[in-house]
Amino acid sequence: MRGKRFARTLALALIGALVLVTVTACGSTPEKEPYEELGGIPDDMELVNEAAQDVDLIPAGRAIPEGGGGPNSYTFREEWRRALPEAQKWRIGAYLISAVGDYVNNEGVPSEWRFSFISDRDPGELLFVYMDPWGKITRTEEKTDDEVMSNVSEYDKPMAYDVIDSDEAVTIATTLLGARYNLADTKDPRIALGWSEMDGSGPYWEYSLFDNATATYISAQIDARTGVVTLQE
Repeated sequence: MRGKRFARTLALALIGALVLVTVTACGSTPEKEPYEELGGIPDDMELVNEAAQDVDLIPAGRAIPEGGGGPNSYTFREEWRRALPEAQKWRIGAYLISAVGDYVNNEGVPSEWRFSFISDRDPGELLFVYMDPWGKITRTEEKTDDEVMSNVSEYDKPMAYDVIDSDEAVTIATTLLGARYNLADTKDPRIALGWSEMDGSGPYWEYSLFDNATATYISAQIDARTGVVTLQE
């Protein structure tokens, strides 16, 4: 009888010890590491400035099929979605402040985009990301000190997620300017997105081109959120 009680006591003791070891092991699991996927934003917000942008919040742009089975070209928002992860590899917390595209066509696709990124963690440094019309990053260029000051306004801030896409901005601008000028007699169409250097208002799309008849540049400034034309020259 005493032997049976001893055996039961020993079994219970072993079970208790096993439960204790299991609980202790679970409690020693390392804390989850910050999110470190390239282009991602870590979970630990102490590592990231509040202005950091999230690629998942940028609305998708348009993919424009090209004839002959070539690759698709892309409008601004889709290009921005591809450029941001590259900038966040450069600096965690990077965000877009402006973009420029030269020789833009009527679909809102330029020959090349230049995106300007900055991070509040390193405000003295700026990154240019250059992209071709087919969504490929062709090169990057880092600016520091005086070069940053010449490319960044005191009013620059993170680009709004809800800006209209470049194809819509070009359509608005060409419709407006086409009522006053012969656009077939113009050249060097350019589109830029950014904030006012005077008061920080905006963001604005600015579409401009050179008019051969008047030998001057003509342009239209458009509220990038509403599509309302705010200035025409």
